[in-house]
Amino acid sequence: MLIACATHSIVAPPYDVLTDAPSAALAELFASSEPDALFQEAINRRMTGDSQGAIDRLAWLEQQGHGSSHVLYELALAHETQEDFSTAIAVYDLLLGRDTSQSVQQDAGFRRALALLGLGSPQLAVEQLLALPGGEVFNNTDRHTFDLGLGVAWMRSNKMGPGMELVLSTLEATADSNSIPWMRAMGWHALAFERLAQAEKIRVDRRPYRRAARNLRARASLIAEAERYLIEVVNLGEPTWILVGMRDLGDAFIHTYEELNNSPVPNRLNPEQSKIYRELMQERSQSVLAKGWKAYDQGLDIAGRFGLQNSRVGLELQSRRNAIPF
Repeated sequence: MLIACATHSIVAPPYDVLTDAPSAALAELFASSEPDALFQEAINRRMTGDSQGAIDRLAWLEQQGHGSSHVLYELALAHETQEDFSTAIAVYDLLLGRDTSQSVQQDAGFRRALALLGLGSPQLAVEQLLALPGGEVFNNTDRHTFDLGLGVAWMRSNKMGPGMELVLSTLEATADSNSIPWMRAMGWHALAFERLAQAEKIRVDRRPYRRAARNLRARASLIAEAERYLIEVVNLGEPTWILVGMRDLGDAFIHTYEELNNSPVPNRLNPEQSKIYRELMQERSQSVLAKGWKAYDQGLDIAGRFGLQNSRVGLELQSRRNAIPF
């Protein structure tokens, strides 16, 4: 797949396996298992949502000298699953420095770029991706994977035009394909998030009233467009991006609700009319509040199905939904 550059920006301290060392009781249990069986059990645990169980086993294997490239790669993935992107990057750095074979440099380098995106360092992710060779070394799947990663990284580093163009063209090119669903879901979410970010800039708590009403229609249109993109995410069945998308959509509705209720009363109204205006605004905005609650609740439902209710986003969805007075 994708070949990484050997030189990396230092964004995380060197990985120390002792920070992930399991308890003495677990270490004693692991010692009675065959390393290959323990490695496979770690993969199974990561894939079924038990990231910590995977980390315990993989860190023990590394600590005991069984830390093959596969072990470190899975260890980094497990930390990504826990949304501990800094540690994931440190493990990828260790792996990339230890094993310079093309196959390892391909996958680990690309995953490192994705972890940089998760860490909130899109420009570093762009630099990592642009250090990867292109052209003739890419098959179609590699090309589409790379283009989606680069397009999203560009979008997040404020190169919105080229980023959106690359993401949209790649999604179109893979529309009839069942390949790279996680990356495609990432692309659709990036488009939805961009629409929601644009909607957020259109304030509805401003005078005059006619401008506020026009702005509300414009914001609603952008949110509706984001919802269409998120439908594509849901259709791909990738829970990571579904949860993030439902959280972002719920936030958009809640922010709209709050602005509507904080909007200034028209100047022409007397105190009694102003009170009535506030009450009407509160009543009419309830439907927006309900949409926010529904988005959070749907995200939590998906989280429960995939055992992700205790993930960072799962907990955020629960906290946000429970804060709504329904």
